[in-house]
Amino acid sequence: YTSAAFYADKLVTWSESSPDDVYLLAQSYYASKQYRRAFMLLRHHDLIGQELRFKHLAGKCLAECNEWEECLTVLGDGESDEVPFSFNTQDRHRIGHSINIQAAICLLRG
Repeated sequence: YTSAAFYADKLVTWSESSPDDVYLLAQSYYASKQYRRAFMLLRHHDLIGQELRFKHLAGKCLAECNEWEECLTVLGDGESDEVPFSFNTQDRHRIGHSINIQAAICLLRG
């Protein structure tokens, strides 16, 4: 995973911190067990509140660091994680993915 982190870091630099590339770099840090570093990267780029995938990865990182209070603070109480149920056919894949991440967040929350 060291090579993945190296190249993902280059992507973040070249893309001027694109959220997708920052997420990829945070995932590579997580895979190489650099949990605090992955969390700090997400927090530094202020991505945790933007999408559920960022919140989920941040929560997993904090859980691995045994930072349970901060993990629950990041994950929230679940009231604001609502996924709209009226969607068209093109949104079906995106909404399905959001529901899976929302379920993973609920599982992590306990």
